[in-house]
Amino acid sequence: MKGKIGEYVKNVEKACGDVKEYIAILKQEKQKEATQKIAGKGKIKSMVAGVLLKMDYKGKEVSISGNKVLIRNIQSADEAEKILEELLE
Repeated sequence: MKGKIGEYVKNVEKACGDVKEYIAILKQEKQKEATQKIAGKGKIKSMVAGVLLKMDYKGKEVSISGNKVLIRNIQSADEAEKILEELLE
């Protein structure tokens, strides 16, 4: 991965199930910084004790828990990477 996404994300993979979801695994040493950047870009819907953050970004539901970022309503890995690149700018 190149650009900002390569600086913060280890890999992006399709989640199991019928729903179009992709999971990005954040690099441990960049997790806090990445979470702050992502949280600042969307409309926060809920936060549970600083452990789970749910937000909307351009009509996509983004959830952050630990070092995992789940993006829902995504059609492809390329689209997931594009959204992540925008969130991590």
